[in-house]
Amino acid sequence: MNTNESKKMPRQQPPKGYLTSTQVKERLNISGAMIANYVQQGKIKRIVSPGRKHGFYLESDVDKIVNELQTFFNNISEETTNADLENHKNRVN
Repeated sequence: MNTNESKKMPRQQPPKGYLTSTQVKERLNISGAMIANYVQQGKIKRIVSPGRKHGFYLESDVDKIVNELQTFFNNISEETTNADLENHKNRVN
């Protein structure tokens, strides 16, 4: 074991209701920079334990963004489908 490894603090598990940055990136399919952007905008709450650099992210905030994105893409899909049907009707008539 090298000197740096012996000085590292053990990996901390997120408290109940919070996620790690890796979990947030996976759920939202975004980069760490985008997580920071969401935190800065106040869309995701971040907590950092004393003596730590890395924080945890409120799961309910992340879930809210997931739901907003799903709604957005579902609406686009429906609009596209409706527009395609209308275009088809116009070509047939």
